[in-house]
Amino acid sequence: MNDLMQVLQQRIRSMEAELLQQPQVDFPLLHWIEADRYYRAIFIPAGCILTGAVHRLEHECMSLGSILVSTDSGMRHLSGYNRFWAEAGKKRIGLALEDTIWLNIHWTNQKSLEGIEEWLSYPEEHKLIQAVRERRNNQGGLQRCNLPQLMNVN
Repeated sequence: MNDLMQVLQQRIRSMEAELLQQPQVDFPLLHWIEADRYYRAIFIPAGCILTGAVHRLEHECMSLGSILVSTDSGMRHLSGYNRFWAEAGKKRIGLALEDTIWLNIHWTNQKSLEGIEEWLSYPEEHKLIQAVRERRNNQGGLQRCNLPQLMNVN
């Protein structure tokens, strides 16, 4: 990983730490295994900022909506339908400008959803996923995404 990419990854992790201090939003998840592929789709409401887990393997992504997403060459605006490959080992951050559906497709020999997140990502990501779940549960449930509140804008 080059120096610029390392700086970008550090900044995304810093933003993620700040986001974890805010009320957490649960993005509805639909996931399934079919043939030799694991499909993982989430719905991201407009105005939400999110980070993804660092994945162990390159995988295919599809998006439908309007979202700004970090890439190796900076932020990229994906509008409408998009299909592309995501490199392994990168943390991403995104801002949904409109309601967006995001789909990851992983080739796998896994036969069960049990333990699939652990198979896809690294141990440090598992701790983060668990911490977000616990914090959300301690807040008394799910929160609605509110970008002006998150950005301290009145």
